[in-house]
Amino acid sequence: MPSSWKPWRPAPKIPPHHCALLPSPRFLPGDKHIIAGNSEDLCNTYGWHDLHGWISSHVISRDTVDRLMVSAQLEIAEPSAYWHQEVLLETAYGRTMLILTAGLIELQDEEQTLECVARWEKANAFELYWRITPGLVNLQQRGIIQQSLTLGFFRYLTYRFWDRFAVQVMYHAGSPETPDEFLETKLRLLHFSSVLLGYGEDRKLYENWFEGIPDDGRGFDRPSS
Repeated sequence: MPSSWKPWRPAPKIPPHHCALLPSPRFLPGDKHIIAGNSEDLCNTYGWHDLHGWISSHVISRDTVDRLMVSAQLEIAEPSAYWHQEVLLETAYGRTMLILTAGLIELQDEEQTLECVARWEKANAFELYWRITPGLVNLQQRGIIQQSLTLGFFRYLTYRFWDRFAVQVMYHAGSPETPDEFLETKLRLLHFSSVLLGYGEDRKLYENWFEGIPDDGRGFDRPSS
């Protein structure tokens, strides 16, 4: 650690569940070097993916790793692309967490490369992304997630998960070779995110956004609320 590095404030005396070391290009608003708080509150504020998306940037205890490996989340028949984030969220939920934003690590790639795209296609990662919402709903049904999530929870880089999904839906909708059943399934999964947002203002905002997705004119019905 550089000798000139100084924490924004002293670390809390309560031992954290784990620390998340954010890569240097991903500083959080406010120019704070250390942020401490309840894990689910931090995820709702700064984004679940930003805090748990890079497992190599976490500092966690051995007993936490043991709990990760026996999580019932690992038994899901169709796991998502971010199953590791789901089990990290499970073990961290309700615990104190520290975020270090001093840029002590670097990203593997600054942008998506052709090699990365080929790797994703081989691993079927694009389809596994669609399993993220069912994975989170499973955590909710198991009683792990105990409060409604916020729009901020779904932050993904500079946008949100469903922005990526909506682009895919509209891309496939523009092809006459895409079956209507495929689009219906994707739209229902996209709408399914509202289940995690409770019944407050965030859900209303999301459903307004969902209704704004352009219709493709092919006759499939939108899921009802």
